[in-house]
Amino acid sequence: MKAKSSKSTKGEDALDIELRPRDDESLGAYIRRMRLMRGMGLGAVADATPKVPESRHVSYSYLSQIELGRALKPSRERLLSIAEALGVPPAWLLEKAGFSGRGELAPEDDSSPSPIVQQIALRAGKLDRTDQEVFLQMIDAVVRLRRNRKDLGRRGAKS
Repeated sequence: MKAKSSKSTKGEDALDIELRPRDDESLGAYIRRMRLMRGMGLGAVADATPKVPESRHVSYSYLSQIELGRALKPSRERLLSIAEALGVPPAWLLEKAGFSGRGELAPEDDSSPSPIVQQIALRAGKLDRTDQEVFLQMIDAVVRLRRNRKDLGRRGAKS
């Protein structure tokens, strides 16, 4: 009986290693890998996240944005929901996202939001769910535009 238990532990260790985030893997790539390993589509993961409170719900489109690296910083609450839906330890996702073990931001990310960001968040909180997703897509588009302009500026300086 003990041999069976020890064999099971070795198997669990191998599985644990396969499920752990890889050092060279982004948060989005890790979530995608876990989702595919579980045989789940984006919709299945989104449906498995709680609808209430709304701060823990993850929509299909937002999950896609996270996987593609287009979501700026998913909240701790949403990461907890995703971890639960995927059956992985929440600490793994939180660490990949830059949160410390205590659930706080890691020292390199501990700056508080500027007053304008706080105002945007307050106003966005008054929008319905659909409008919030549209607003998030708009913000992501602006960030991508700025990043592209910055990249073009670097390329032009090298010429």
